[in-house]
Amino acid sequence: MGLPISCLIAESGINVTGVDLNHNKVASINQAINIFDEPGLDELLNKVIATKHFRASTQVSSSDIYLIAVPTPHKEGRCDLSYVLSAVDSILDVAQNGQLVIIESTIAPGTSKLVSNIFRDKGLNVEVVHCPNEQFRGKHFMS
Repeated sequence: MGLPISCLIAESGINVTGVDLNHNKVASINQAINIFDEPGLDELLNKVIATKHFRASTQVSSSDIYLIAVPTPHKEGRCDLSYVLSAVDSILDVAQNGQLVIIESTIAPGTSKLVSNIFRDKGLNVEVVHCPNEQFRGKHFMS
């Protein structure tokens, strides 16, 4: 969900940096090569790369808003939050007071509070909210 959402935001004219740890994925995306099977994404990715409103990177940079859209696989009947917490750690390195962190990934109750406390413990006052991806299921973002 991260790339389609990022491209939709970039299409509205907002500069977006999508972050992934896979250098090959980042290189492909920056060349407007769609590596995901999502209807309409090829055209949208080409458009936002051409307008320079979207770029991919392997490094998190400071931003007013961070959107965490990472997998949360189930292990032993529970959501594995390791990817979410890894993304939070990456944001901690560049975060500043007054910024917003949106967790789009599926998470367990109380995770937003946990993440908020991580920032607070580092002396940062950021807002943490959860936007579950269920609202996007079954809808083509290009419809």
